Amino acid sequence: ERVAEAATDESQVEWTNRALGDSVYLMRLTENLHTATRLQGGLDPLHGAPRTDLVELVHQVGLRFALLGKRKGIEVVSAHPDDPMWIVCDPAMAEQALSNVVHNAVSHGDAGGHVAIVLEYSENNSFEIRIEDDGPGVPPAELPHLVERTFRSDAARQRDPRGGGLGLAITNEICKRAGWSIQFQITKPHGLKVFITGSIASSPSP
Repeated sequence: ERVAEAATDESQVEWTNRALGDSVYLMRLTENLHTATRLQGGLDPLHGAPRTDLVELVHQVGLRFALLGKRKGIEVVSAHPDDPMWIVCDPAMAEQALSNVVHNAVSHGDAGGHVAIVLEYSENNSFEIRIEDDGPGVPPAELPHLVERTFRSDAARQRDPRGGGLGLAITNEICKRAGWSIQFQITKPHGLKVFITGSIASSPSP
């Protein structure tokens, strides 16, 4: 990132942007493979009733991917309540579940596009995280398969041949084990919305 900030000519900018994108991709891949192994071993994101503040989580994920989005010409913004919103979930697992969705939205988006991460209170003491983009989206027939571990749409493979469709499968598995739901919705004229919902917990004991 420091090298990219100092780049002065077009070839340097192109090279550093590609290197940054590859670094983020390798980091996400390594984290997902590690998490997949732990999940297969019975990892429980609720063990010990850990608390995570969703407000801080959404804020930090938004900042991190805003830097990546800037390199691609994609605006990444986040919105959330002012006060903490606590959930029961391992913080690293919650972060990975959200980051995988946002990373997909940014990596498959086009220059001039937008990604929004919105955290809101929902009814029955629940939360809703909405990740919305105006990228190419997916065909309706492929929507039910997005969380399959080895599934990647034809369009995604054409845009980027790397990856094996692991990220959303990891997110889906974390959501199931945390008692959350994840849903996908196609937007018009193009783009995708992802909804993650679950129960809010009491604040942690001092």
